[in-house]
Amino acid sequence: MKLTSYAFILALFLFSANAFAECTKGGRTYQEGQQVGPYTCEGGRWVRN
Repeated sequence: MKLTSYAFILALFLFSANAFAECTKGGRTYQEGQQVGPYTCEGGRWVRN
């Protein structure tokens, strides 16, 4: 039972970390989907629009 609980908590942490990826630029942190100039933060990376 303990092993199952630990596995569930670990999986929950890993999936939630990917869902809320943030980008950084110039020392500032930006949320997923935020646009800065011609770029959008997607999956922890800056993607040109």
